[in-house]
Amino acid sequence: YFIGKERVEGGKKKRKKENMGSTSSKQEDKSIQQVNNMRSAKGREACYSAKDEYYKCLEISDEQCTGEMENYETICPRSWRNYFQDGRRKEQIVGSQLGGLRN
Repeated sequence: YFIGKERVEGGKKKRKKENMGSTSSKQEDKSIQQVNNMRSAKGREACYSAKDEYYKCLEISDEQCTGEMENYETICPRSWRNYFQDGRRKEQIVGSQLGGLRN
């Protein structure tokens, strides 16, 4: 019988074979590699550096940041990018609210 994508035989779980050429499988492999890289200090530092470069570029010009965005998306896992984006949105909202109070 199957549990999720795993097959249980004789008390042992076996991974169900999937098409390794599929896009979703490649994306899963990339995500797993990104998460594993984040376990090391160097991986986290690389992610923060990529994020800082990308956001610095966005402050200057939204349209010229293709390279920085690709680097950022390659190095940082989606969950981290979502977290960073939520924080950036909150900073922008607070900044706009404070800007309105100062005028």
